[in-house]
Amino acid sequence: MKTSPLVIADTSTWIDFFRFGKSSSAQKLMEYLEQDRVCLTHVIQAEILSGARTEVEYERLKNWLSALPILEDFPGFWDRIARSRFQLARKGIQTSITDLMIAVSASHYGCRLLSLDKEFRQISAVVPFQLEQ
Repeated sequence: MKTSPLVIADTSTWIDFFRFGKSSSAQKLMEYLEQDRVCLTHVIQAEILSGARTEVEYERLKNWLSALPILEDFPGFWDRIARSRFQLARKGIQTSITDLMIAVSASHYGCRLLSLDKEFRQISAVVPFQLEQ
């Protein structure tokens, strides 16, 4: 039996999930959470936690997110980010290091990426990963 790939939910999807909860991306995230397929990167975790409004909310989010697996940096991670950004720049595409960190992790670990951020389409020109929007 083939297992379904893990899904990295980008910060844009988490914000949509926490604020609205009824959009198609929020529904997909809920489905993936129920299937235990959602994972995080450290940068996504930091972005989510930094958006907490109170200390209580911060701790609640931190405890809740700690149940999800975190994808660790791998040997060559930063070089791959630098090379990808270099290649994108040669194509006239400027992108953030943060989004490249997420895309490179998705590519390396074979995860799908669930995001509302259109920048990931441009990144996929040099970083191969499955984008779900």
